Amino acid sequence: MPKQGKHINILGINNLGKTTQVNRLKSLIESQGKTCKILKYPAYDLEPTGPRITLATKKGNPEGLTSEDLQVLNSQNKHDFEPILIGHLQSYDFVIAEMYKGTSVAFGMGEGLSQDFLESMETDLYTEDVSILLDGERFMEAKEEGHRFEEDGEKMDRIRQIHLLLAQERNWSVVNANQPEEKVTEDIWAIISAS
Repeated sequence: MPKQGKHINILGINNLGKTTQVNRLKSLIESQGKTCKILKYPAYDLEPTGPRITLATKKGNPEGLTSEDLQVLNSQNKHDFEPILIGHLQSYDFVIAEMYKGTSVAFGMGEGLSQDFLESMETDLYTEDVSILLDGERFMEAKEEGHRFEEDGEKMDRIRQIHLLLAQERNWSVVNANQPEEKVTEDIWAIISAS
């Protein structure tokens, strides 16, 4: 079946207001009489990978998963979710995915894994129409206690720089996340509208 909706990928490090912006975009799209579905990766409720990712990133990693194990799980989670994604694209005018392709590459590289290895796990994933990187200083009031990545500021800075390098390699648009919320939304919508 042909794709109906436009697939938007919003990415960046943690605590940049991505979820706020995705929700603002949904409201904006719906105010124009269009339909919009929001997705957030990983799909934590998708069995069997989602709950294992939750344990590894938010619950102290009781399985002792390595960084490589976690990225393999993330890849499987996205692949398992893909039929649902395609169904949404056939049903909605816009599907806005938070942290889709490129995310695992940036976070995995930040933990020392090979870019080639990480990219090999996402090459056959459904390709988004537009990728937009939110970049800026983190909003620390949104930090989640006990989160594997959010607790390590140095690692998060490293992952931020990797995101910027990937943005150059993959021609992602970059939006300054530290502007007023309304301006961030305006900048993102201008990119989507021009695509």
